Amino acid sequence: MFISATIISNYGNFFEARGCDDIDYMFFNYQNYTEMFYPECAAWYTGANPNQYAVVQANLGGDPAQASTALNLSFTMAAWLSLALHAIGVEVYVSWPGS
Repeated sequence: MFISATIISNYGNFFEARGCDDIDYMFFNYQNYTEMFYPECAAWYTGANPNQYAVVQANLGGDPAQASTALNLSFTMAAWLSLALHAIGVEVYVSWPGS
């Protein structure tokens, strides 16, 4: 998962919509930092849009929201890859001669 998150970060063109409440939590409820990096979350702080989302770039070397996004995007790929490997492994084990 870490390897794929590094590849995603180096490629640089992956983004994810994250809720401003999640982003605020990652910045320890510090409004100034959250609004500095994600100004679209200002509507969430004022209460004008309690479901406000911000677009976050996937980057392990960036702010906490960007690192979380890189790991989140790689998790889905890792889950499908592990499912496929286990399914193939079971089929090979069952069909192996002498089993």
